[in-house]
Amino acid sequence: MDKLMFLGLFILLHYFSPPGLVLEAFKQKFPSAVQIKWSKENAHEYEAEFKMNTLSYSANFNDKGIWLETESPIGLDGLPDPIKKSVGPKDRINRLYKIEKADGTIHFEIEIQKGSRVLEKIYDQNGLEIRS
Repeated sequence: MDKLMFLGLFILLHYFSPPGLVLEAFKQKFPSAVQIKWSKENAHEYEAEFKMNTLSYSANFNDKGIWLETESPIGLDGLPDPIKKSVGPKDRINRLYKIEKADGTIHFEIEIQKGSRVLEKIYDQNGLEIRS
């Protein structure tokens, strides 16, 4: 019985597909995306993790196919100066993402390794930390 449940969960996680409206909206917004993996964020939101030009992205859509946000990888030079100043010289940055929201808002997500801890900080485009 446990093997059957595990197999069902494996199939669900690896072959999950969102509603047609979501798939169509995704294909229109990201026509060159490859290696697409879908997950359900909540009852009304879907997330696609995918690659474009060898870089990893993620994008969220609601169940009506409306794009909500995209996380795009960036380098340290893509961060606004106030955010760069918040990163300490001994901080090891694991990843940096620019988050573009449907309303035009831009956020930046930084994952920092501090010893054995991993901190995730989110800043607005003016450098104000809005979540850590």
